[in-house]
Amino acid sequence: MMIKPVEEDVFSLQKTISDLREEVEQLSVLQDMSRQVISIYDFDQIVNMFLEMVNQTIVHNSCVLYLWDEKLSSYQPVRFHSISEKDLKNLKLEDEIIEWVLKERRCTNIFLNKSSPKCPNKGESDFVTIVPLQGIKRDLGFLLVFSDPVLSLYQANIKHLSFLASQTAVALENHDLYSKLNRSREYVYNILEGINNGIITIDTSDDITHINKNATAMLGLPSADIIGLTYKKALPPDLAKMIERAKKQTARSRCAFETQFEHEVVGDAPIPLAMSFSPFVDHKGQHIGTIIVLRDMSASQEIERLRELDTMKSEFVSNVSHELRSPLAGIKSYVEALLEQVDPADYQTQREFLTVVDRETDRLAALINDLLDISRIESGRFEIELRAVALSDIVRAVLRDLESRTAKHEVVVDIPADLPNLWADMDKMIQLFLNLTDNAIKFSPKGGQIAIKARMEGKMIRCDISDQGLGMAKKEIPHIFEKFYRVDNSDTYEIQGTGLGLPIVKYIVESHQGKISVKSRLGKGSVFTVLLPCEREEPEYGQKDTGRR
Repeated sequence: MMIKPVEEDVFSLQKTISDLREEVEQLSVLQDMSRQVISIYDFDQIVNMFLEMVNQTIVHNSCVLYLWDEKLSSYQPVRFHSISEKDLKNLKLEDEIIEWVLKERRCTNIFLNKSSPKCPNKGESDFVTIVPLQGIKRDLGFLLVFSDPVLSLYQANIKHLSFLASQTAVALENHDLYSKLNRSREYVYNILEGINNGIITIDTSDDITHINKNATAMLGLPSADIIGLTYKKALPPDLAKMIERAKKQTARSRCAFETQFEHEVVGDAPIPLAMSFSPFVDHKGQHIGTIIVLRDMSASQEIERLRELDTMKSEFVSNVSHELRSPLAGIKSYVEALLEQVDPADYQTQREFLTVVDRETDRLAALINDLLDISRIESGRFEIELRAVALSDIVRAVLRDLESRTAKHEVVVDIPADLPNLWADMDKMIQLFLNLTDNAIKFSPKGGQIAIKARMEGKMIRCDISDQGLGMAKKEIPHIFEKFYRVDNSDTYEIQGTGLGLPIVKYIVESHQGKISVKSRLGKGSVFTVLLPCEREEPEYGQKDTGRR
């Protein structure tokens, strides 16, 4: 039995220790590099670092990295080293070999014929190592490493290469997840930014975690830079107090609720807003904040207004049809009676019938004129011709036209003799006062006093037209100057009208730079007050005005 010298054992042990130390150092370097590649989320950086690590780990002639392309449904080269594009195009491996390597999940060495077109560097490399890159749920691709048989990869190098490939696969999967997460964030962000409503989210520390551009626009905030600030600092005090109360209620009840208010942005008119509060919970159902949704109610109110206007128009058509039929029916019946029943020699009856026909014709003409006036107003063709006119002349002409309808009423006129002239359109003033006085008569069916009183008020002439008739409920008053609106109660059903007279009156007053208002008590009567400008010091007679203000 031969015993080795101690020196040989020591040398062998030292060499083993040296090899192990070198192996440990290399593994440490690989671990550091793999840690770096896993921490990267940029695709180009990942694959470039992987190939750099391959270069530092093994000796080889060339390499090509293939990854799965979803669009082409095949593995495509994404990076290559020390190989020409022409040779890369000629490089083809059987699909069966690639499928087998991926199925076995381990590196595989194969030999290529030097004359084969599959060999990228003829005469230099005929030995290729296929390294699979496999994720947790799918195959990502593979790496081809070409080397000389003499420099064929040792088993240790193969292990290192497999380790790098597995770490790179993790990094690529992380990149995919990161990209999907970013796309999801962008998708949600675009939804939140594109929605018509304002969205604000607040966490349990009262910090604003998100606010979209519509919320900043509705609240008049300069930008979305308030994210990260507490809502008490970032939002107006009144709004912050409202959110504070709502946030506490939402946290207690865990239920959504809504409140409405008017918010005024500096320099703009107040806008009606609806604010909805909902609890914000995580995947475990834990309360993590509050979601606030802001809605501009202007559009809703406008839709409601248009709906009401459409209803009023429908009622108007019905009313106009009735108003047109009534005088036409009267005219037709009296004309037929004159033609077929009244004795040609009975002049008294003929005169009575023709008087009725004349009255109904005037009524029909007045209705048509109202319709034409509304059409002119809406199309901007309502013109006024300003001149100096006496209010007493206007009232006298109006009462003369209404004389046949005032038998039940006591008409009182109080216009000072020294009252200045109006600076107005004579015909439009007659139309204005005729409308108001006729209304006073119509809505006083049992009689009573009709008073027309005028006096100076500042630089304007004030005229009050009052009656002791039916009056109006308080809720009706804000609407009486709206087109097609008619006071709705049982006492007014028999009173004729289309709801156009007062809107025309209001437009006439405003086109003269005047004002009109009304006070009324149900069952006690109404008072319409009109303020109109006086004659100018140097009036320009015949001046025309379109009435567009």
